[in-house]
Amino acid sequence: MGYDSMSIPKYNIEIRKYCKWTLVLSEISLTLTDYGAIMQIRSKDNTEIIELSTADDNGRIVIDVANSTITLTILSSETALFTDREGKYDLLLIDSDGEYIPFLEGAVNIIEGITIPEAVV
Repeated sequence: MGYDSMSIPKYNIEIRKYCKWTLVLSEISLTLTDYGAIMQIRSKDNTEIIELSTADDNGRIVIDVANSTITLTILSSETALFTDREGKYDLLLIDSDGEYIPFLEGAVNIIEGITIPEAVV
């Protein structure tokens, strides 16, 4: 995945409610050393649905410098709480000076699915 700070790449995502969601961004041309990241998913009315961050150290955003990848994860217990069907997101990188750099953005489609596991209801 190339990087151009003037043009933010668009990538639409689908998240199935009640299921773990993972997205691995690979082939990133930017050297990821000393970067953090934050991602928010917001509803159409701009209400925050969820925030992922490397600062939380909970594995929701993992930056693998050696393999030039960023892995985003939302657990099934979190997707179970989603009430909106559509939204938007962006992923910002945070450089060593604490500056935010837009990296990726797009639409979010939340799919209800058929099976609702008892463990996450």
